[in-house]
Amino acid sequence: MNAAEVPMILFTVFTQMAVGAFIVLGVVQTVSTLRSQPAAVVDEVTEPALYAIGPAMIAGLGVSMLHMHDITNTFNVLRHFGGSWLSNEIVFGSAFAGLGFLFALVQWRKIGSPRLRQVLAALTAIVGILFVASMSMVYYSLVTVPAWNTPATVIAFFTTALVLGGLAMGAAFMTVLAWRRRRGTEASAGARHITGLALKGIALLAVVAAGITLVRLPLYIKDLAMQGGAGLESAVAMEGPLLGVRIVLLVLGVALMAIFIFHFASRPAERRNDTLLLALTWVSLGLALASELIGRGMFYHAMVRIGI
Repeated sequence: MNAAEVPMILFTVFTQMAVGAFIVLGVVQTVSTLRSQPAAVVDEVTEPALYAIGPAMIAGLGVSMLHMHDITNTFNVLRHFGGSWLSNEIVFGSAFAGLGFLFALVQWRKIGSPRLRQVLAALTAIVGILFVASMSMVYYSLVTVPAWNTPATVIAFFTTALVLGGLAMGAAFMTVLAWRRRRGTEASAGARHITGLALKGIALLAVVAAGITLVRLPLYIKDLAMQGGAGLESAVAMEGPLLGVRIVLLVLGVALMAIFIFHFASRPAERRNDTLLLALTWVSLGLALASELIGRGMFYHAMVRIGI
């Protein structure tokens, strides 16, 4: 892997995590509202977690500028919106960051009606999905790179968003509970109940997304090898000790840890060990993040072009 690829690894992984986190947060908020949970209780859980998404998005967009060498190149790219996947990626990424900031502001200050804020949240989520889709198409559209010109690229980018976004929100929810306890303002019973339900859903999401990845990886490598030539070279580049490390981290950090998270989150709020859950969510996020960063590094390392 070339050192110049590090900014793109960080950019793609962290921005996808931010999009996934926003979507998961929106689902938690919507489901809680549909279950007739009081708005104040729902906000008690979701609002502090919302503010954790911004730094991840800003960090991702910031490191992406390092890859462009000259920041003024960004403005040249914007001229081709609609006709270039790279231009689409930049426009949707910037729009997602801007809308996310706007939503956080109106939610914090309670500006506008709840319905208006929900519409803004839905619009932000849609733009985020278009952002990840455009990002994946930048690579998928390169027909001269067999390792990228495959539906597996699109699947990988979205599973990264769901796994890391979900686990990041789980860690954020539990951190909020711990922070409130440390300040002497214990979270309400309703907030702890919503958090428990959210963690159970996040655990299931992580297991499903991890399962998709574990099925996708061997099929992806096998398909590349069967193509011969550049595809075979890419398959060889993907195999090795790092592949094993990525899979082990994925299984430990997502599948196995998620099972424990689901188990402990299923207990009634008054009998739940929140300190243990806090540790589990952060360890799971850390291991999953390491796995995804390794996987994205392998993705770039596997770039072998057809022809010259």
